Amino acid sequence: MNKLQEEIITGLMLGDGHISRQWKNGNARLVVKRALTDQKYNEYHFKLLSFLDLKLKENTRYDQRTLKEYFSSELTSKVNSNLTKIWEKWYDPATKIKIVPKDLVLSPVVIATWLADDGSLRIQKGNGGMTLEFATHG
Repeated sequence: MNKLQEEIITGLMLGDGHISRQWKNGNARLVVKRALTDQKYNEYHFKLLSFLDLKLKENTRYDQRTLKEYFSSELTSKVNSNLTKIWEKWYDPATKIKIVPKDLVLSPVVIATWLADDGSLRIQKGNGGMTLEFATHG
C-alpha cells in the first residue's frame, strides 16, 4: 500500500467507509456504500485501491418505513492483513466501535476524500459567501 492509497483509506474512514472484521483472529475488509448516483466516485476508488482485490456492485433495498426502493453502489474488498492493521487503529477492540485515532494526520488527500464523502458547500444568501462543512455527527 502506497502513501496515496493509505491517505485515501484514511479519508474513507472519516467519511463513507468502514472496515469490517468478523473474527478476532481474522483479517478485515473495507466496505464503502454510497447512493447509486455516486457510482463514478466508487469506480474511481475501485481503480486507485485495486491492490485490495475489490468488488463493485449495485444493490437495491426496499424500505418498509418509507415504502421506497433505494439504489446503492457498494465497494467491498477481500480480507487483507493491511486492513486488519488499519482496523486495529480505528476501532476500540473491546467495543468494536469506530474511533478517531490520536495520531490522525489530515493531509490534503485525506481532507479531500473526507470532504467528497461527508462534506457540503453552502452558499450564503445575500453576500454570496461560501461555507464548507463536514458532517461529524458520528
